[in-house]
Amino acid sequence: MFLDKLKHSYVVYLSILAICGLVFFPIDGDCGWTYMDEGYSSFSDSSSESHGGGWTLSGSVSAGSSSASASMGPSIKNPTAFNGPYRIRVADYTGNATVEASRAECYAKVYCSGACYAQGYGGCWGHWSTVPARTDPGKGSFLQAWVLMVEKEVKEVTGKQVSDPTITLKIEVPFGDERAKVGAEWTSGGELYKTETHTTIKKVVPQAQTSKSVNAYVSGRAEASKSAWCAYFVFAGNAYSSADASYTTYGE
Repeated sequence: MFLDKLKHSYVVYLSILAICGLVFFPIDGDCGWTYMDEGYSSFSDSSSESHGGGWTLSGSVSAGSSSASASMGPSIKNPTAFNGPYRIRVADYTGNATVEASRAECYAKVYCSGACYAQGYGGCWGHWSTVPARTDPGKGSFLQAWVLMVEKEVKEVTGKQVSDPTITLKIEVPFGDERAKVGAEWTSGGELYKTETHTTIKKVVPQAQTSKSVNAYVSGRAEASKSAWCAYFVFAGNAYSSADASYTTYGE
């Protein structure tokens, strides 16, 4: 009887809980989780400082017939707006989020190659077998987006205006830029200039470093129920609600 039920079509239920975060401080734009259909919810939030730099935060929870996933990660917004001395962290936004994705054990028809003949199965006709459960707890829970002041070499180019050689202009270009070659012509403000000299200079500039994010993912048969969630979620002094998505099956 149980085997006959599994051979029949299955019914799918999708459920998701997604509530906008409880925020301790004002946040720019829309915050928190936004419900979308088919077992999916996305997250978006951001904040800017007075100089125009800041952070963005995005993530999602998803569960469907073939997979389930949960992710959360920050990034730096407008990193060139930050400034400070060499080797100083001029921004360091941190937080935590715990994510998990899992699939349940299921009993399904497995199609296999000729190796199955040695075990007494019917080869390409397939056989019924238990597909084990699997959970991915993600790797850690630490979230971080930060900016470090680093040293960078650039070319300082001096050019003369072609139509009026008494007018000169200095610009900075990266190494390998064609404008750094003596005699090269380029435009600025609608005027044509020709490179007279170029010099290598060192500058201290802000550089966004590699962000720390959290992710969890499982794949699996459509016969297996799946779920994903994100919880214990805080970032840059703000606390947010949790969210989950689920895909549930059962035999008729």
